[in-house]
This record gives sequence, C-alpha cells and structure tokens, in this order.
Amino acid sequence: MKRVQAVVVFLVGCVAVCSVQPAQAQSRYQIDRPTFSPYLQLFRTGPSLLGQYHSYVRPRLELQRALAGQSAAIRRQQGSIQGLQGEVARFGKTGPTRATGTGSTFMNYSHYYSGFGGAASSGGNKRNYTPSRGNSGSYGGY
Repeated sequence: MKRVQAVVVFLVGCVAVCSVQPAQAQSRYQIDRPTFSPYLQLFRTGPSLLGQYHSYVRPRLELQRALAGQSAAIRRQQGSIQGLQGEVARFGKTGPTRATGTGSTFMNYSHYYSGFGGAASSGGNKRNYTPSRGNSGSYGGY
C-alpha cells in the first residue's frame, strides 16, 4: 500500500514539475489617453487674451491630435520596415550574390567602340595620361 502511494506521489510530482512554465514579467502600463480632461483648464484663472478655451484647451487638444497622428505614422513606418526586412531576408536566402564591381574595369569603353579592337587591342589608340611638369594641373595627353 505504501509503495502504491509513493508511486502516485512521485507521478503527481513529475506532472507538477513538467507543467511549470517560465515566469513572465508584467508589461509596463501604457497610458493611451490623458489622465485628466483638458476641459478642466477652462476653470483656470489668469490673464489670457483669447480666453481660456483658445489659450489652454484648444492647443492641448491639437497637440494630442498631432501626437496621435505621429504615432500612427510611426506604426505604419515600422510595419513597412518590417516588410522590407522580410524581403531582404528572403532575398538573402536565394543564394550568394556577386561582390560589387566584379568584372568591371576602369575606363573600359570597348563595348561602345567595338571598331577599335576592344579591350584586347595592342594599345595603339590609348593615350598616355601622365601629368605635365607645369603647375597648371593639366594632363600631358591633351
């Protein structure tokens, strides 16, 4: 009888240990609206040329509207950036790409002027671009 109880206690303990999940911290409380109404500023005393509504309430409401619009724009940008990052990750998985500048040569116009013999010419039509000895900064080939 004691052996059966020990096996049952052991099995219950194993189930309890296996069902434990890692602890998660609570998310920080985000305030999504003002803590008090801007219309409470109507009762504010003090000098104002436009009145309490146009001096205190209306600017606060416009600020809240502008901040809400900026927040929505930031969320849209984050979504588009995440989409672009997904495309970049998907494109990167297609295979290795060639390095920038591979196969290019400096001042090679042989694909435009094929009548001059191309890149494999003997060099008869190449100019000698050595700097002149003067102080003008011009090149001797001109």
